[in-house]
Amino acid sequence: MRETKSLIKKRRKAWYEKYRWFISSDGIVVIGGRDAKTNEYIVKRLAKDDDIIFHADIYGGPFVLLPSKAKSKSSTIAESAIFAASYSNAWKAGFRSIDVYWVYASQLSKKAKPGEYLRPGSFVIRGKRNYLKGVKLELSVGLEEKNANIRIMVGPSTAIMKHCKVKIDIVPGKMRKTTAAKEIVNKLLSRLGRRVCKEEINILANDLINLLPPGGVEIRGK
Repeated sequence: MRETKSLIKKRRKAWYEKYRWFISSDGIVVIGGRDAKTNEYIVKRLAKDDDIIFHADIYGGPFVLLPSKAKSKSSTIAESAIFAASYSNAWKAGFRSIDVYWVYASQLSKKAKPGEYLRPGSFVIRGKRNYLKGVKLELSVGLEEKNANIRIMVGPSTAIMKHCKVKIDIVPGKMRKTTAAKEIVNKLLSRLGRRVCKEEINILANDLINLLPPGGVEIRGK
């Protein structure tokens, strides 16, 4: 493998990397909540009324925000649905597919009916839900090279193929995230022809652990 400069530790993270995120094949930044607090922040603070919000049809999962400018991007809509499905509790439960719905941000409200209580990160949805049936739970992990630096990106396969030279596909499984992360990083670096020190491999592996869905994984095409 060819030797390269060590730049992993010096990389400045983008604003959206504090959330679940990926860059769609159309070049749109799509974000989702990591927990109840960030779910609530995304809906209440970041979303505009005509933005689209995705959620898997299961209790527990991110609200995935798609900017209104991407309404006509069918590939980004499909990728956002996969993202919402894969980061929901359906992954941890070992599902292979699940229904996903989307609504406009203006349809989400914190005003519950009298006598009802909404937990942090929960919203009442008013009006029609638009369903995408049988969305597969499957993600890809890639290494994106930018300005002689590399970063981990996790998202739908079509998005990762667009932005990364190498990728590895994952589905719900039984391998622990800590074990899977190191194996995936080593395989990706080998395919990319990058040589970095053990410390930097650990940095990338830790980044990946934070990006993987809740629950175990299965690595496809070992």
